[in-house]
Amino acid sequence: MRFTLPLLNVNTVLSKTRLKPKLTETYTFLRKPYHFPTTSSHKSLSSPLIQTQFCDECATTLPTDKQLSDRALKPLNSTTAPHWKHVLIHSKVKAKDWGSKVELMPSELISEFGRLIRNSTDPFHPVLVSNVELEIPEPLQEHPLNEDESWVLVYPENEYYKLNKDQVEEFMLEKLNPNTSATPSKTQFKPYTNSQELILICGHAKRDIRCEIASSYLQPEFNHSVSHHSLSSRVKVGLISHIGGHVYAGNVIYFDQRGLALWYGRVEPLHVDSIVRESVIAENVITELYRGRVPDQSE
Repeated sequence: MRFTLPLLNVNTVLSKTRLKPKLTETYTFLRKPYHFPTTSSHKSLSSPLIQTQFCDECATTLPTDKQLSDRALKPLNSTTAPHWKHVLIHSKVKAKDWGSKVELMPSELISEFGRLIRNSTDPFHPVLVSNVELEIPEPLQEHPLNEDESWVLVYPENEYYKLNKDQVEEFMLEKLNPNTSATPSKTQFKPYTNSQELILICGHAKRDIRCEIASSYLQPEFNHSVSHHSLSSRVKVGLISHIGGHVYAGNVIYFDQRGLALWYGRVEPLHVDSIVRESVIAENVITELYRGRVPDQSE
C-alpha cells in the first residue's frame, strides 16, 4: 500500500519561518487501534499551539552532505530499524553530551550492551538499544539506584529493570535472546511495570546536526501539547539517541501503554498537536509521517 507524501517540506520550514498549513491541506489517518490495512479518513492539521521560531540560517549551516532538500523523494513507510525488542537506557549524562557513538562511551551502561550484543543476542531476533534523556517515573523513585546502576526499559514488554555493567550479559541472555531465555540466571531481575506512555524525539546532536535542529523545536512543542491536553501525568516527552534515518528528521517514536511503538519521520512543529490528538488520544496513525511500528500488526 502506497501512502501520499507530506504536503509540507521541513527544509522550507527550517530555512525560512514558521509555516502554517493551508486550510486545503489534508492528512490521512488510519483508524484505530493501529490495525492495518483499514479505511482512512481525511482531517486537516491544526496550527501549532505555540509559536516556536525557526532560525533563518538553519539550512545554510547544514553540511553539504546533510541537507534536507531531497526528503520528499525518499519514501517513509517501512524505514524503521528492524528489531524484535527495544531497550531504552536512562542515560547518566544529558543528550547534548552523548558522543557520536554512545555505545563507545565507557561511562554509559549502553557501552556494555554494545560490546556484548553480537554474542549475546540472536541475529534473527534483533535488539535495538538506545540511550534516553527522560524523567524517571515517579513510582520508580521509591526504589533508589546504587551508584553503578541504571534504569533500563524493555519494549514491547514495557518493563523496567535495575542494571549494572556486571549484569548486562546475564540480562541479555535471559531477557533479550529467545534461545537462552529458559536458562536460569544467577541474578533475579525484578521487573517494574511502566505505566507511562512515551514520546521520544531523536536528539542525538553529535551524531547528526539535522536531529539536533529538529529536536530543539519539537521537544518544547510536544511538552506544550501534552500539557494542553492534560496528559502530563500519563505521557512523558524525552530525547533518544540515534535510531536511524537522519534524513527523516525530525524522528519521533510514540510508545503506548501496550508496548506498541509508532515511528514517525519528517515531523515538524506544526504536526505535533495532531500527533498528540490523533495518535496518543484517538489511537490513529498519520500515514504521511508513518515510518512503521513495532510489533508490526500489518499481517
